[in-house]
Amino acid sequence: MRTVLSFLVVAAVSVALPAAADEPEAPTVVTGTGAAVGPSTSHTLAQVHGGLGADATRAAGRSRDVEMSATKVTAAKVVRPAPTPRVLRRMAPERVSSSIDPAVRSCATESPTVAPTSFGIRVAVAPDGAVEATELASAGRVAPALLACVMRSISAAKFGAPGAAGASVVLPVTVPGRPTVTTVTVTPPATDPRAEPAEVSSN
Repeated sequence: MRTVLSFLVVAAVSVALPAAADEPEAPTVVTGTGAAVGPSTSHTLAQVHGGLGADATRAAGRSRDVEMSATKVTAAKVVRPAPTPRVLRRMAPERVSSSIDPAVRSCATESPTVAPTSFGIRVAVAPDGAVEATELASAGRVAPALLACVMRSISAAKFGAPGAAGASVVLPVTVPGRPTVTTVTVTPPATDPRAEPAEVSSN
């Protein structure tokens, strides 16, 4: 009986060994970092090629969604102090208003109404009297084209030098209304083609 059991055990081992030998051995893969990865179906293609982790995969995905936006650059507002009475007399704003009046009046073509438009323009004046910046100082609304025309006229002005600190003054502006064009059509009197010319007798 013992001999029969031994024979059966030997037979079972001899059958199992060829079956195991017939199975192909999974190859050992070497990653980009030099570490060997054993045969396992849990390793992804990303792990084989350099060991890319889940965090790096998500970061790579997010990098494709980044949109570059243009940087907005805003110019710094020029701030000048209000002039003292003595500085104001030296700047002579009345003279400046008179000098720019023809250019301001020519802006009437940009006015949306036939009525005059009055508003104030705050002017930042540099130490040498040049105009640095202009802005609307009134609370009312002014047509953009009209405002731009007036500001261009004021930008070319030259004040008296206010000193090292510069100054900020408000110039009152009045722009005439948009000129109107009147068209007059003259119709000649109709003539009757049946009328005979009058005879002129000579004595």
